[in-house]
Amino acid sequence: MSRATSHGASSLIAGSVRMAFNRKGGIKSVCVDDEMAMQAGLLFSDEHKILAELACSTTLVPAYSPELFAELVSASASGEPGTVVFVVRGGFETSLAEFEEYQAIVENAMPGRTHCDVLCNGERWKICV
Repeated sequence: MSRATSHGASSLIAGSVRMAFNRKGGIKSVCVDDEMAMQAGLLFSDEHKILAELACSTTLVPAYSPELFAELVSASASGEPGTVVFVVRGGFETSLAEFEEYQAIVENAMPGRTHCDVLCNGERWKICV
């Protein structure tokens, strides 16, 4: 069971869902394991000095995983770099103590791993770590 459980919203806003479904390029449902989210959250906190809840850190995994990013974001036909926006909030369901725990988990779980399983629209991908 995942530790990433808090998003704060009890329901989706109809306008946001409609806008997402009407967006050019479609929607991809991506599931990553907690350790990848913890690692992304730790890297983000080091870089930006902000603690993001684990559920929000899942959004950041592609930002810190070039292989996953390349799988999710197609290169433009012109070769011009595109703009990607990661929407992340800090949240009140996290603490420095939790991030210290995440650090220990990542240090113990990640060293021997060469790949992580990621699910995208139900398809299993092996992503290098």
